[in-house]
Amino acid sequence: MYSAGAVAAGESETITILVDKRDLASYDAYGAGTYILDAGEYYLTVATDAHNAVNNTLFIKLSGEKRN
Repeated sequence: MYSAGAVAAGESETITILVDKRDLASYDAYGAGTYILDAGEYYLTVATDAHNAVNNTLFIKLSGEKRN
């Protein structure tokens, strides 16, 4: 659990989040009839809302850069 507190405006902090690959799986009701995990790269992003999260992911995919 992360609990270091607030980050001041204009500053950044790097944290590590561990995600079990089972948490990325989705249920395939029309094919396998079980949970599956598609091959490929997965991007996790944190943003103020879903639109900014999508924009962060698109930025990474299109530019090949990592955004902090």
